[in-house]
Amino acid sequence: MQVRFVSAATPDRIAVVAALADKVWNKHYTGLLAPAQIAYMVDKFQSAGAIARQIAQEGYRYFLLELDGRAVGYTAVQAAEGRLFLSKLYIEREARGQGAASQALAFLEGLCRRERLRAIWLTVNKGNASSIAVYKHWGFETVDTQVADIGGGFVMDDYIMERPVEGVDKDAARLPLRPFGRTGAMVSPLGFGAMRMPTTADGAIDEPAAIGLIRQAIDGGVNYVDTAYFYHDGKSEGLVGKALRDGYREKTYVATKSPLSLLHTAEDFDRILDEQLERLGLPYVDFYMFHAINRQEWREKVLGFGLIPRIEAARAAGKIRYIGFSFHDDNDAFHEIVDGYDWDFCQIQYNYVDVNNQAGTVGLEYAAGKGLAVIVMEPLLGGKLALPPEGVRRVLPEEKTPVEWALDFIWDRPEVSLLLSGMGSAQQVRDNLVYASRSGKGMLTGEERALFAGAKEAYDTMAKVPCTKCAYCMPCPFGVDIPGVFDAYNRSAFSQEEGEARYAALEGKAELCRACRKCEKVCPQHIVISERLLEARQALDRVDNHQ
Repeated sequence: MQVRFVSAATPDRIAVVAALADKVWNKHYTGLLAPAQIAYMVDKFQSAGAIARQIAQEGYRYFLLELDGRAVGYTAVQAAEGRLFLSKLYIEREARGQGAASQALAFLEGLCRRERLRAIWLTVNKGNASSIAVYKHWGFETVDTQVADIGGGFVMDDYIMERPVEGVDKDAARLPLRPFGRTGAMVSPLGFGAMRMPTTADGAIDEPAAIGLIRQAIDGGVNYVDTAYFYHDGKSEGLVGKALRDGYREKTYVATKSPLSLLHTAEDFDRILDEQLERLGLPYVDFYMFHAINRQEWREKVLGFGLIPRIEAARAAGKIRYIGFSFHDDNDAFHEIVDGYDWDFCQIQYNYVDVNNQAGTVGLEYAAGKGLAVIVMEPLLGGKLALPPEGVRRVLPEEKTPVEWALDFIWDRPEVSLLLSGMGSAQQVRDNLVYASRSGKGMLTGEERALFAGAKEAYDTMAKVPCTKCAYCMPCPFGVDIPGVFDAYNRSAFSQEEGEARYAALEGKAELCRACRKCEKVCPQHIVISERLLEARQALDRVDNHQ
């Protein structure tokens, strides 16, 4: 029977762990420990308050073991000095003999491989013959003894047992890890984005080069690889699957996305997920998200098609483990979607230029505050921040490269679990691994953070229209999306293609303007909006420009 491992980091799940602990301890340890010691240890180490404190202050991770949707046991672990301490593994007596314990061990070994932890160790009471026998059966060996005063007049006299984890080199490269929201997963600060891989002259993926880059990143400590149905004309998932052969799948988490634009019926969701798993050559993916969701697709497809029950059924069937979404819309839509479901994670565009764009800083903080892991895409604004204009370069000191400055801006944020980088060369991988190795939450000084405001201001001064998207001009009586038009126009300063694409996607294009000038009377920036709308239309309208 398949066991599902659920992170127990919320108050309600911690309460379930505490109730299980009280039940298991009073059944299993009666006769081994005095009732007073059992009561003392449950209160000191296994009460809801003690568990919450261990999670918040001591780096413990708790997982519930669920069979058929019911919690039948739990485990608690703590990573330190390249090893995993198995602090607790308890299963109800009624649920034993169904493979839960061996599945728990396999789950923890998988965690060790992804986090580059070379061994699992534990302590066990010298008188607990049945548990010692089980651990020996699993390959644990006694490496030491320990006598610990636990207070209350009680002493624990334990064996220390250890088991090496196959597939983890003791000298394996490790990056500093970050919690992935409340999932219990720990991820590298740098993830490999498989959207911009090296290509051949005919535009196809250069498979040997791309596979080499993914494996180079994983060997360097990256443990998160992101792909999607559409990337590289539908070839990215298959390439990622090839890259993860030869033992690399066990070293990393895999993420892909449900292509909402291709879903025309509810049944399409299941069909395409199965197709993606076949492409990847995997029985499951760790992280699955609705791709590039906006307000309309959230309402019409995710809710309208009833896709939440379907994605939950996929998780129950073992095809995916964690549920999330990637996002492209405004902040109001972001809040609506975040509040619409109990998500595990989200993926947003964020960089020092986009702090007020799409989800922005407000959305980042809101999602993290609700317990979601937050993945950042476009940390370099599609590569533009790697080679910024001279005005921006003058703001950022030369002690770091523009890339490192941009990535550090993201890593400094405590709300961020990881950022994705599309690394197209071995040198880019090497550089980003170095930057990631010295990353950390709160890594920047106040003076350094202030630099980014100056860099953003330098970018903003390059904008074709000084629009701040305050929306004082809205609504337009003729339906023009004035802030949207100007945003697309300003984006064209860095990429004409992107500006045209953003403009083409607008419903309220500049052609609807009738020059009533109502908007100009309320614009705090005193923009002559009607004239600038005409200018934007002439610059961005693909129909006009390509006739």
